[in-house]
Amino acid sequence: MGTIPGLFSRLADLDQVVAIKDSTGDWLAMLDTVETVSDRVRVFGSFLHRRGLAALLELGGDGNIDGGGVGAPYAVPFYRAVAARDAGTAREWVDKYKALSGRLVNPDYSGVYASPIPQLKAVMKLLGQPGGEVREPLLPITDPATLDALRDIVAASGIVAASARAVGAGRAA
Repeated sequence: MGTIPGLFSRLADLDQVVAIKDSTGDWLAMLDTVETVSDRVRVFGSFLHRRGLAALLELGGDGNIDGGGVGAPYAVPFYRAVAARDAGTAREWVDKYKALSGRLVNPDYSGVYASPIPQLKAVMKLLGQPGGEVREPLLPITDPATLDALRDIVAASGIVAASARAVGAGRAA
């Protein structure tokens, strides 16, 4: 949709549209969307990294579109810190997320151990989260060595503790 000139702006002018999800792999194009429409609608994009933090604090933006249940334990306190304009705390949560995601996702957004969706679903299962099944033509991760590697990443990432904090903070909010 972002390749059609002016489309996001026209959508943002519609009364029924309250948010735009820009899931392009072209991060600079997503920033253009934020600059163009964030004064009229909420914009969800890929912000859960240090450059994303800078964009959120300077340009706007409202939420993340990647990471599923795996990213949420880091994203919730990150966005709370952004809302409070506490860049230091936001950076801490971004760095924790990067320590996990950097071991699962290559710089070109391909998965380290498998395609990103099977990898995400495997990690969600390891965390006891309902992630559903991988749909064809993708295949689920079943190799014991790969599952052990993912289990080690989960254990080293601190995601279990981050999940517990996020759930506890949600109850307190």
